[in-house]
Amino acid sequence: MHVDASAFAHNPNRYVTPEFAHLSRFLRLHKSTELVLWKHGQRSYAFQEWKTTVAFRLEKVSNIRGLVRAFSRRFGCAAISKVPLFELGVFVRKNNDAPILNHTFVNTFRTLIAYGLKRDQNVFPLALLENPDMTKGSRVLQCPQEAKLPSHERGMMTGCDAPVFPSVINNRSPNASHHGCGHLGLTP
Repeated sequence: MHVDASAFAHNPNRYVTPEFAHLSRFLRLHKSTELVLWKHGQRSYAFQEWKTTVAFRLEKVSNIRGLVRAFSRRFGCAAISKVPLFELGVFVRKNNDAPILNHTFVNTFRTLIAYGLKRDQNVFPLALLENPDMTKGSRVLQCPQEAKLPSHERGMMTGCDAPVFPSVINNRSPNASHHGCGHLGLTP
């Protein structure tokens, strides 16, 4: 389990970690799951996070635009505008025997460096989109925020399902464009 250090110091995001007993039981029931993510508490899509981090000056507009331009060429504006956002302050990942997941994390790091970005939350959902095998079946599960809290009736996390990613065929959407995604509202 990854828990951001800020959860223990200054915690403005109110990160809550699931109880280990409930999480352990949940993972035993979902053996093929390599990654458990939680929905972001305030935003639904990655592009909304891009706009927020730019507004708070946590990222440079030009760097985010470069990322958006590259991914819109590959997948199309419509596709990247529907990439889900996750709360990356808390997640659970499989460490062993998960080469595609490991590659996804490596690609996240490489993409951060390539575009001069700082926040993994702006890149990681796109790295999942780049690996279609990660977006099929139950390899990745997304849970609602309240799933971190114990359910006294069942005694385990509930409401978790595969996140919905936009449909992309052969890593190139039919609406892919070389013109960027101005409608995402990333202004200087």
